[in-house]
Amino acid sequence: MADPQLLTPAEQPQLLSQVDDIYLRKPMFRWLALLAAVLAWGFDGVEQGVYSIMTRQALREIMPAARPMVDEADAIGVQLKGLKAEGRTDEALAARASDLSKQIDRQVGPMFSWSLAMWMWGAATGGILFGRIGDRFGRVRGLILAVIAYASFTGISAFSTHWGFFLGCRFFGAVGLGGTWPLCVALVVETWPENRRAILAGAIGAAANVGYLIASMYSELMLIHGCTWRWVIGMGFFIGLLSLPIIFFVPEPTKWRVSRQKKERSSITDLFTREYRRATVVGSLLSMVGLLGTWGAFLWLPTHVDQLVEGTAFAMTAKATIAKWSAGGQILGGFMGGMIAMWLGHRKSFMLLCIMAYASVVTLFGFAGGYGMGLKLVAAFAGVWVTAFFGWLTKYLPEWYPTRIRAT
Repeated sequence: MADPQLLTPAEQPQLLSQVDDIYLRKPMFRWLALLAAVLAWGFDGVEQGVYSIMTRQALREIMPAARPMVDEADAIGVQLKGLKAEGRTDEALAARASDLSKQIDRQVGPMFSWSLAMWMWGAATGGILFGRIGDRFGRVRGLILAVIAYASFTGISAFSTHWGFFLGCRFFGAVGLGGTWPLCVALVVETWPENRRAILAGAIGAAANVGYLIASMYSELMLIHGCTWRWVIGMGFFIGLLSLPIIFFVPEPTKWRVSRQKKERSSITDLFTREYRRATVVGSLLSMVGLLGTWGAFLWLPTHVDQLVEGTAFAMTAKATIAKWSAGGQILGGFMGGMIAMWLGHRKSFMLLCIMAYASVVTLFGFAGGYGMGLKLVAAFAGVWVTAFFGWLTKYLPEWYPTRIRAT
């Protein structure tokens, strides 16, 4: 007999007469689906993390206007280190190095903003594009394509010689990245009982942040050993593909198969029908608060740290180190988001997340001071709250839509 927690009453007769529910017959496939979703979204987090750590360094090298200043600054840095080893200083050289750093930031800063914009636009486009693919052709098929997209364009971007090519790869990689999340959520929601949703939402919310931790750890290791940004970003290609062998063995969810056999039509315009218009508008606005208002600001942290440690002994590794600390908080926050929504309810929990995220981000950028243990601890604390939105949204959004348009 069909599990009532997995299928609606209307879907159960269709299932019994037409569909072999492999998830009911072999519960191990639920775990396989969960593992596939966690790995796909987790390695997606690796891509996000490595870009936030390495983009500024990449732009310094591939922007024609910045490259001469970067070369001069590097040469001065070598001279200053030599003088320091001899116990001497050169104030004129130090002043020139400081002036060059400011000039480079004036060139790179706006382009870094554009790279974040391309990421966000690409992710939004991918959510719609791959959501439609997932609703029409299957969650698993769509997820395979999304993973290939974000891994491939991450790898291709490592060969960039001009900022335009780099930003283009950033956009198209983000299309796959943005498409991965709704497909992972739909895959898990449709293969597990509803009473597990809060815990599963937390697991998916935490997965990308485990990816951030992986990115920060391997970036730090590679930078210590003298690898350039090309090698660090290029490694994301190989890591991104690791989830595919698992995804290939995941069956399409029974709910989706039932929906297709019933020939239920789906269209992006369904999101704006009278039945779902309010959920779509409210859900979009709440997502914007989390993604733009707090997460968007948090993505500036590696660049902020880069500027704090310019010309110091921590210049090469500080951004990866701070990313490691923030990732620890992000893992906890991603898991807590769904649980807090279950404990406090949607409204109270969202208000709490907004207040804590805003306060922690302002503290991080405005009052945490220079690079040190204080900044690391505040980064970890802020990471908890800015990332809790992902766990919260994973629990909240799927409840409002039927199977035929859930991924869209």
